[in-house]
Amino acid sequence: MSSKKEENIEFQLINIEILESEIKAPTEPLINNIVFSFDIALEQRFNVEQELIFVICDITVFPQANPEQKLGKYRSNCIFKVNNLNKYITDNKKVNLSDNFIVTINSVALSTTRGLMFSLFKGTFLQRAILPLLDPSQYK
Repeated sequence: MSSKKEENIEFQLINIEILESEIKAPTEPLINNIVFSFDIALEQRFNVEQELIFVICDITVFPQANPEQKLGKYRSNCIFKVNNLNKYITDNKKVNLSDNFIVTINSVALSTTRGLMFSLFKGTFLQRAILPLLDPSQYK
């Protein structure tokens, strides 16, 4: 990704896929005021021929006091159609999209995943494990 001159990139979210979802029952009861933490990874993949960008969110939920105790996992794929994606690919096959555009699609993917996780976790011991608001520029 680069900090090239900003331009209007036409794109749309065309599909959302749930790749993996898991709720793992704790071996011991959780305390009432448990604080959840999240391990978050984002990955972008490209299919230039079909003008698609895939933003894969991989999130693991664990108690802040015990990072080794995995309680939940969620993996989603947000698929974006980008008009004329090939014009943002260099001769040596490097992606040359603006940082602001990457931040935008990361933000959409994180927000979408937050809602999907909330839907899965509601009514379970993880219902208060709401993915916090994040700075999507951390995940380029």
